[in-house]
Amino acid sequence: MQSPAGRRQSMRTEPRELSLSQVGAILRRRLPLVLLCGLVVAASAFAFSHGDSKQYRAAAELHFSHSPLNARQWQALRSTAPIPRRFDSDPEIATVPAVFERTAKTVESSAAEVESALDFAEGSGAEDVRVSAVALSPRRAAELANGYVKALVTYQNRSNRREVARVRSQLQGRLARAQGDAKLTALLKDRLEGAEALARRHYGDARAVDLAAVPAAPDSPKTWQNAGTGLLIGLLLGAALVLLLALPVRLGPKAATT
Repeated sequence: MQSPAGRRQSMRTEPRELSLSQVGAILRRRLPLVLLCGLVVAASAFAFSHGDSKQYRAAAELHFSHSPLNARQWQALRSTAPIPRRFDSDPEIATVPAVFERTAKTVESSAAEVESALDFAEGSGAEDVRVSAVALSPRRAAELANGYVKALVTYQNRSNRREVARVRSQLQGRLARAQGDAKLTALLKDRLEGAEALARRHYGDARAVDLAAVPAAPDSPKTWQNAGTGLLIGLLLGAALVLLLALPVRLGPKAATT
């Protein structure tokens, strides 16, 4: 038979649950400790974020023109080498190695630095692309974003002009050799008219919708946001610590009296 002392000892080790009123009483009594834990974690997060290098983000937006084409214009587009392809809002369209190099010359940097600083995403419109740049200086971030956008607009539109001119020249050459063949002549004239329509409508051209402004605040680190998150985490940790420390003290005597 188990002795009374042994029974009391076994009862002390039986797990019991704290009621909500007990939890509230413990937290109110140990509130300074809970607040101290929250402030310590918040201060640590603030100090860590404040000491980190500030990075600024500036964003510009590009629009690519894709006017609707009629059947004849699409036929001209399909029957020749592909004058400008349809991009379907794919941000990758703005990633052009040659433009990285041109931008690097403009902003006095390297193509690798320009490429690593830029980020591409879908813009606000169906045919828009958002170009953002991250740098340690707010002016540098805006300079990189705007420099790339301007270089891309120039590159894209000049490429389109050259391609349209090449297609026009190709069709005119075939038309000159088709003398005497009325059916082929009519077909080539129709395609040439379609190519001219593409050129007039600036199909595939790019333009800057919004140029980047110099950012007023850093994009990262988010010092106060990190401090707020740290405060919340610290309060939760402090509350958990207080309850864990109080658990054997609260349950032991109560279990012993049963």
